[in-house]
Amino acid sequence: MNGRMPLRWQSVADDLAGRISAGDFPEREDGHRWLPSEKALCQEYEVSDTTVRHALQALRDQGTCITERGIGTRVRTTADDSE
Repeated sequence: MNGRMPLRWQSVADDLAGRISAGDFPEREDGHRWLPSEKALCQEYEVSDTTVRHALQALRDQGTCITERGIGTRVRTTADDSE
């Protein structure tokens, strides 16, 4: 590392990725593991909605999550890869 602090969105993305790996988001009745809403994540991490959106975009880019417009963001599964 070059001695600089990581960007805030990167810290949020890294923390969420760790929580996903640890199974902190349980499976719901629909069989998916959903992340909290953007608003809830903003409150939890005490950051702006822009920061949360950047973090979620990073997770989508990594293939960790899928955002379903109007529904929310869920953890990607192997079943998603076969669709």
